[in-house]
Amino acid sequence: MKLRQIYPGGLPEEAIRKLGFIITVYEPEELITWNITMPSTLILVLRNSPNMNTTGTVLQNYLGRSGPLTAAVLTEINGPVLCSLSEANLRTIAPEELRKASPLNISTCTQPKKNIIYGIAAAAFRNETADPTVYYPFIEPYLPGAPLSALQTLSTQNINMDYSTFRQLNPDVVEKLTAPELRGLLGTNLGALKTNERDLIVQRWVRTHSPFEVDSLGVNLVGGQEPFGLGNIQIPIPPSSASMNCYSILLSALITAMGVTLPSIL
Repeated sequence: MKLRQIYPGGLPEEAIRKLGFIITVYEPEELITWNITMPSTLILVLRNSPNMNTTGTVLQNYLGRSGPLTAAVLTEINGPVLCSLSEANLRTIAPEELRKASPLNISTCTQPKKNIIYGIAAAAFRNETADPTVYYPFIEPYLPGAPLSALQTLSTQNINMDYSTFRQLNPDVVEKLTAPELRGLLGTNLGALKTNERDLIVQRWVRTHSPFEVDSLGVNLVGGQEPFGLGNIQIPIPPSSASMNCYSILLSALITAMGVTLPSIL
């Protein structure tokens, strides 16, 4: 006799906890009826889940019954399963639970989900911000979702971010860092930019900054964004018979038309 016939209202929690590996024989349409509301029951079931499909079904069942994302649950679903949750589900994570959980791997999350988790982590560890040596190890796993202001603050705190962490940052945010901020963020690891100059995050920063800024890092990176409108313009040298005064007027008019203000050189 199937469990659904024995328990038409759904399998009770005390019975679920006794199943162990037997969970592998049940289909998702049966799992969805189980009454899983306690974190300890969820964890037992997940540890016997045969695949991601079953794990997802069980987890959605639990969340649909208002099961909380406690520290123990977060640690258990760490990684791709965590990132499979909806943004609405992620927003229910309490800062105090994230603080108590093992460091979470959010590398497979979408950028909006990384941003949400970072915000929760920042709230969880805000009392540690006075001491960067204490705060940084706590917040580091969540930096892929950090906004510009957070990276700018870290750039002043001598954290010497390792390149593996830097590579995971949001490129849209990194490209807004100035050269001094980038130098401050990486510190003694600044040379890794040259070693990894083919990485997209490095290339994007280089392409959005001037050659002067790129060169100012002092790590032999090559490239940079040419000033708008100047890259392909050639100013002819006036013939010896031309009036320098007329040439100056012509050059001034050309520069004005380009919208560039330059100090007088003539």
